[in-house]
Amino acid sequence: MAFVGLVLLIVAVVLFFNYQGQKNKLTNLLSAEAVTIENIKATAAAISDSIGVGSCREYVKVKGVIQCETPLLSELKQEPCVHYEMNVTREYEETVTRTDSEGETRRETERRSETISSNQRSIHFQLQDNTGIIEVNPEEANMETISILNEFRPGSSRGGLISFGNFSFALGSSFGDTNTLGYRYQESILPVGRQVFILATASDESGTLTLEKPLNHNQTFLISLKNEENLVQSAKSAQVYLLWGTVASVIIGAVLILFGL
Repeated sequence: MAFVGLVLLIVAVVLFFNYQGQKNKLTNLLSAEAVTIENIKATAAAISDSIGVGSCREYVKVKGVIQCETPLLSELKQEPCVHYEMNVTREYEETVTRTDSEGETRRETERRSETISSNQRSIHFQLQDNTGIIEVNPEEANMETISILNEFRPGSSRGGLISFGNFSFALGSSFGDTNTLGYRYQESILPVGRQVFILATASDESGTLTLEKPLNHNQTFLISLKNEENLVQSAKSAQVYLLWGTVASVIIGAVLILFGL
């Protein structure tokens, strides 16, 4: 019981850190200045006239539509986007030997999976609302994507080549004594032409006014397909569940440790 109690206390610590993260996210969502792109440009121009170009650094929230003249093509589905994430896993069967509490052994076949390739890419894009357009650097953003592919294809375990879209992988013979069932292809993207909500710093330090990652690590950098109202509600709900989970884990864990001593 003491061991289970200790595990629950570790879980409580993890839940508490997640709670703090959601609390910080909610604070940023509520405190950032809601602006239009025209507002951002006017503020940057005023700061530039006052203390010089490259001095603008405003934490803002803004919504608009993703625009990009030369978008990425996602690696698997070849869909136009400004960010994609792909993952290819091998699903296989492996025979394992287990020993029970009485010392008897038995052989079982288990289904398992392993990642053989994963990749993600992002490019700069523009955000447009009805007042103007602004550059966005999505590097290191907490980015929401939509799933466009989750497909399983049966495949051989020996030799040859698997391919999907612009992806290919030489199988070789490195999978050991396992039976490959096939390969699962998964991909998600942030597509061009979609309405997004962005929580970021507007900065002209690079010479071009850009929405980018804040220098303050406590400020959230978010690119979401959800609207602000849904994001706020989601953060509030997550806070409640995580707080109750933390408290419950601490109480139950402490009781189990005391009874286990």
